[in-house]
Amino acid sequence: MNSQNRAIRALLSSMSTDRAIDTIRAFRLPEKEEICLIEKEVFDRSYTQICREYGFSPEAVKKARRRAFEKIVDAIAYEKERARGG
Repeated sequence: MNSQNRAIRALLSSMSTDRAIDTIRAFRLPEKEEICLIEKEVFDRSYTQICREYGFSPEAVKKARRRAFEKIVDAIAYEKERARGG
């Protein structure tokens, strides 16, 4: 996991559960990515628990989380760029 993903994880873990969920939902991720990120990062569920509950494979959960982090990093970079007038 890269430093940007670690920073996002740290930020989410410092928030209340409701605020962390609202923050993730604010990025308007596809449903699967949102579910995987909330279940893993907010509720600290294992891959096995997530797979069992939602019928995803472990690889699908990892891929969905990776894509979600990429989209959040991109959205944050885009907002910073817009704020600078770029």
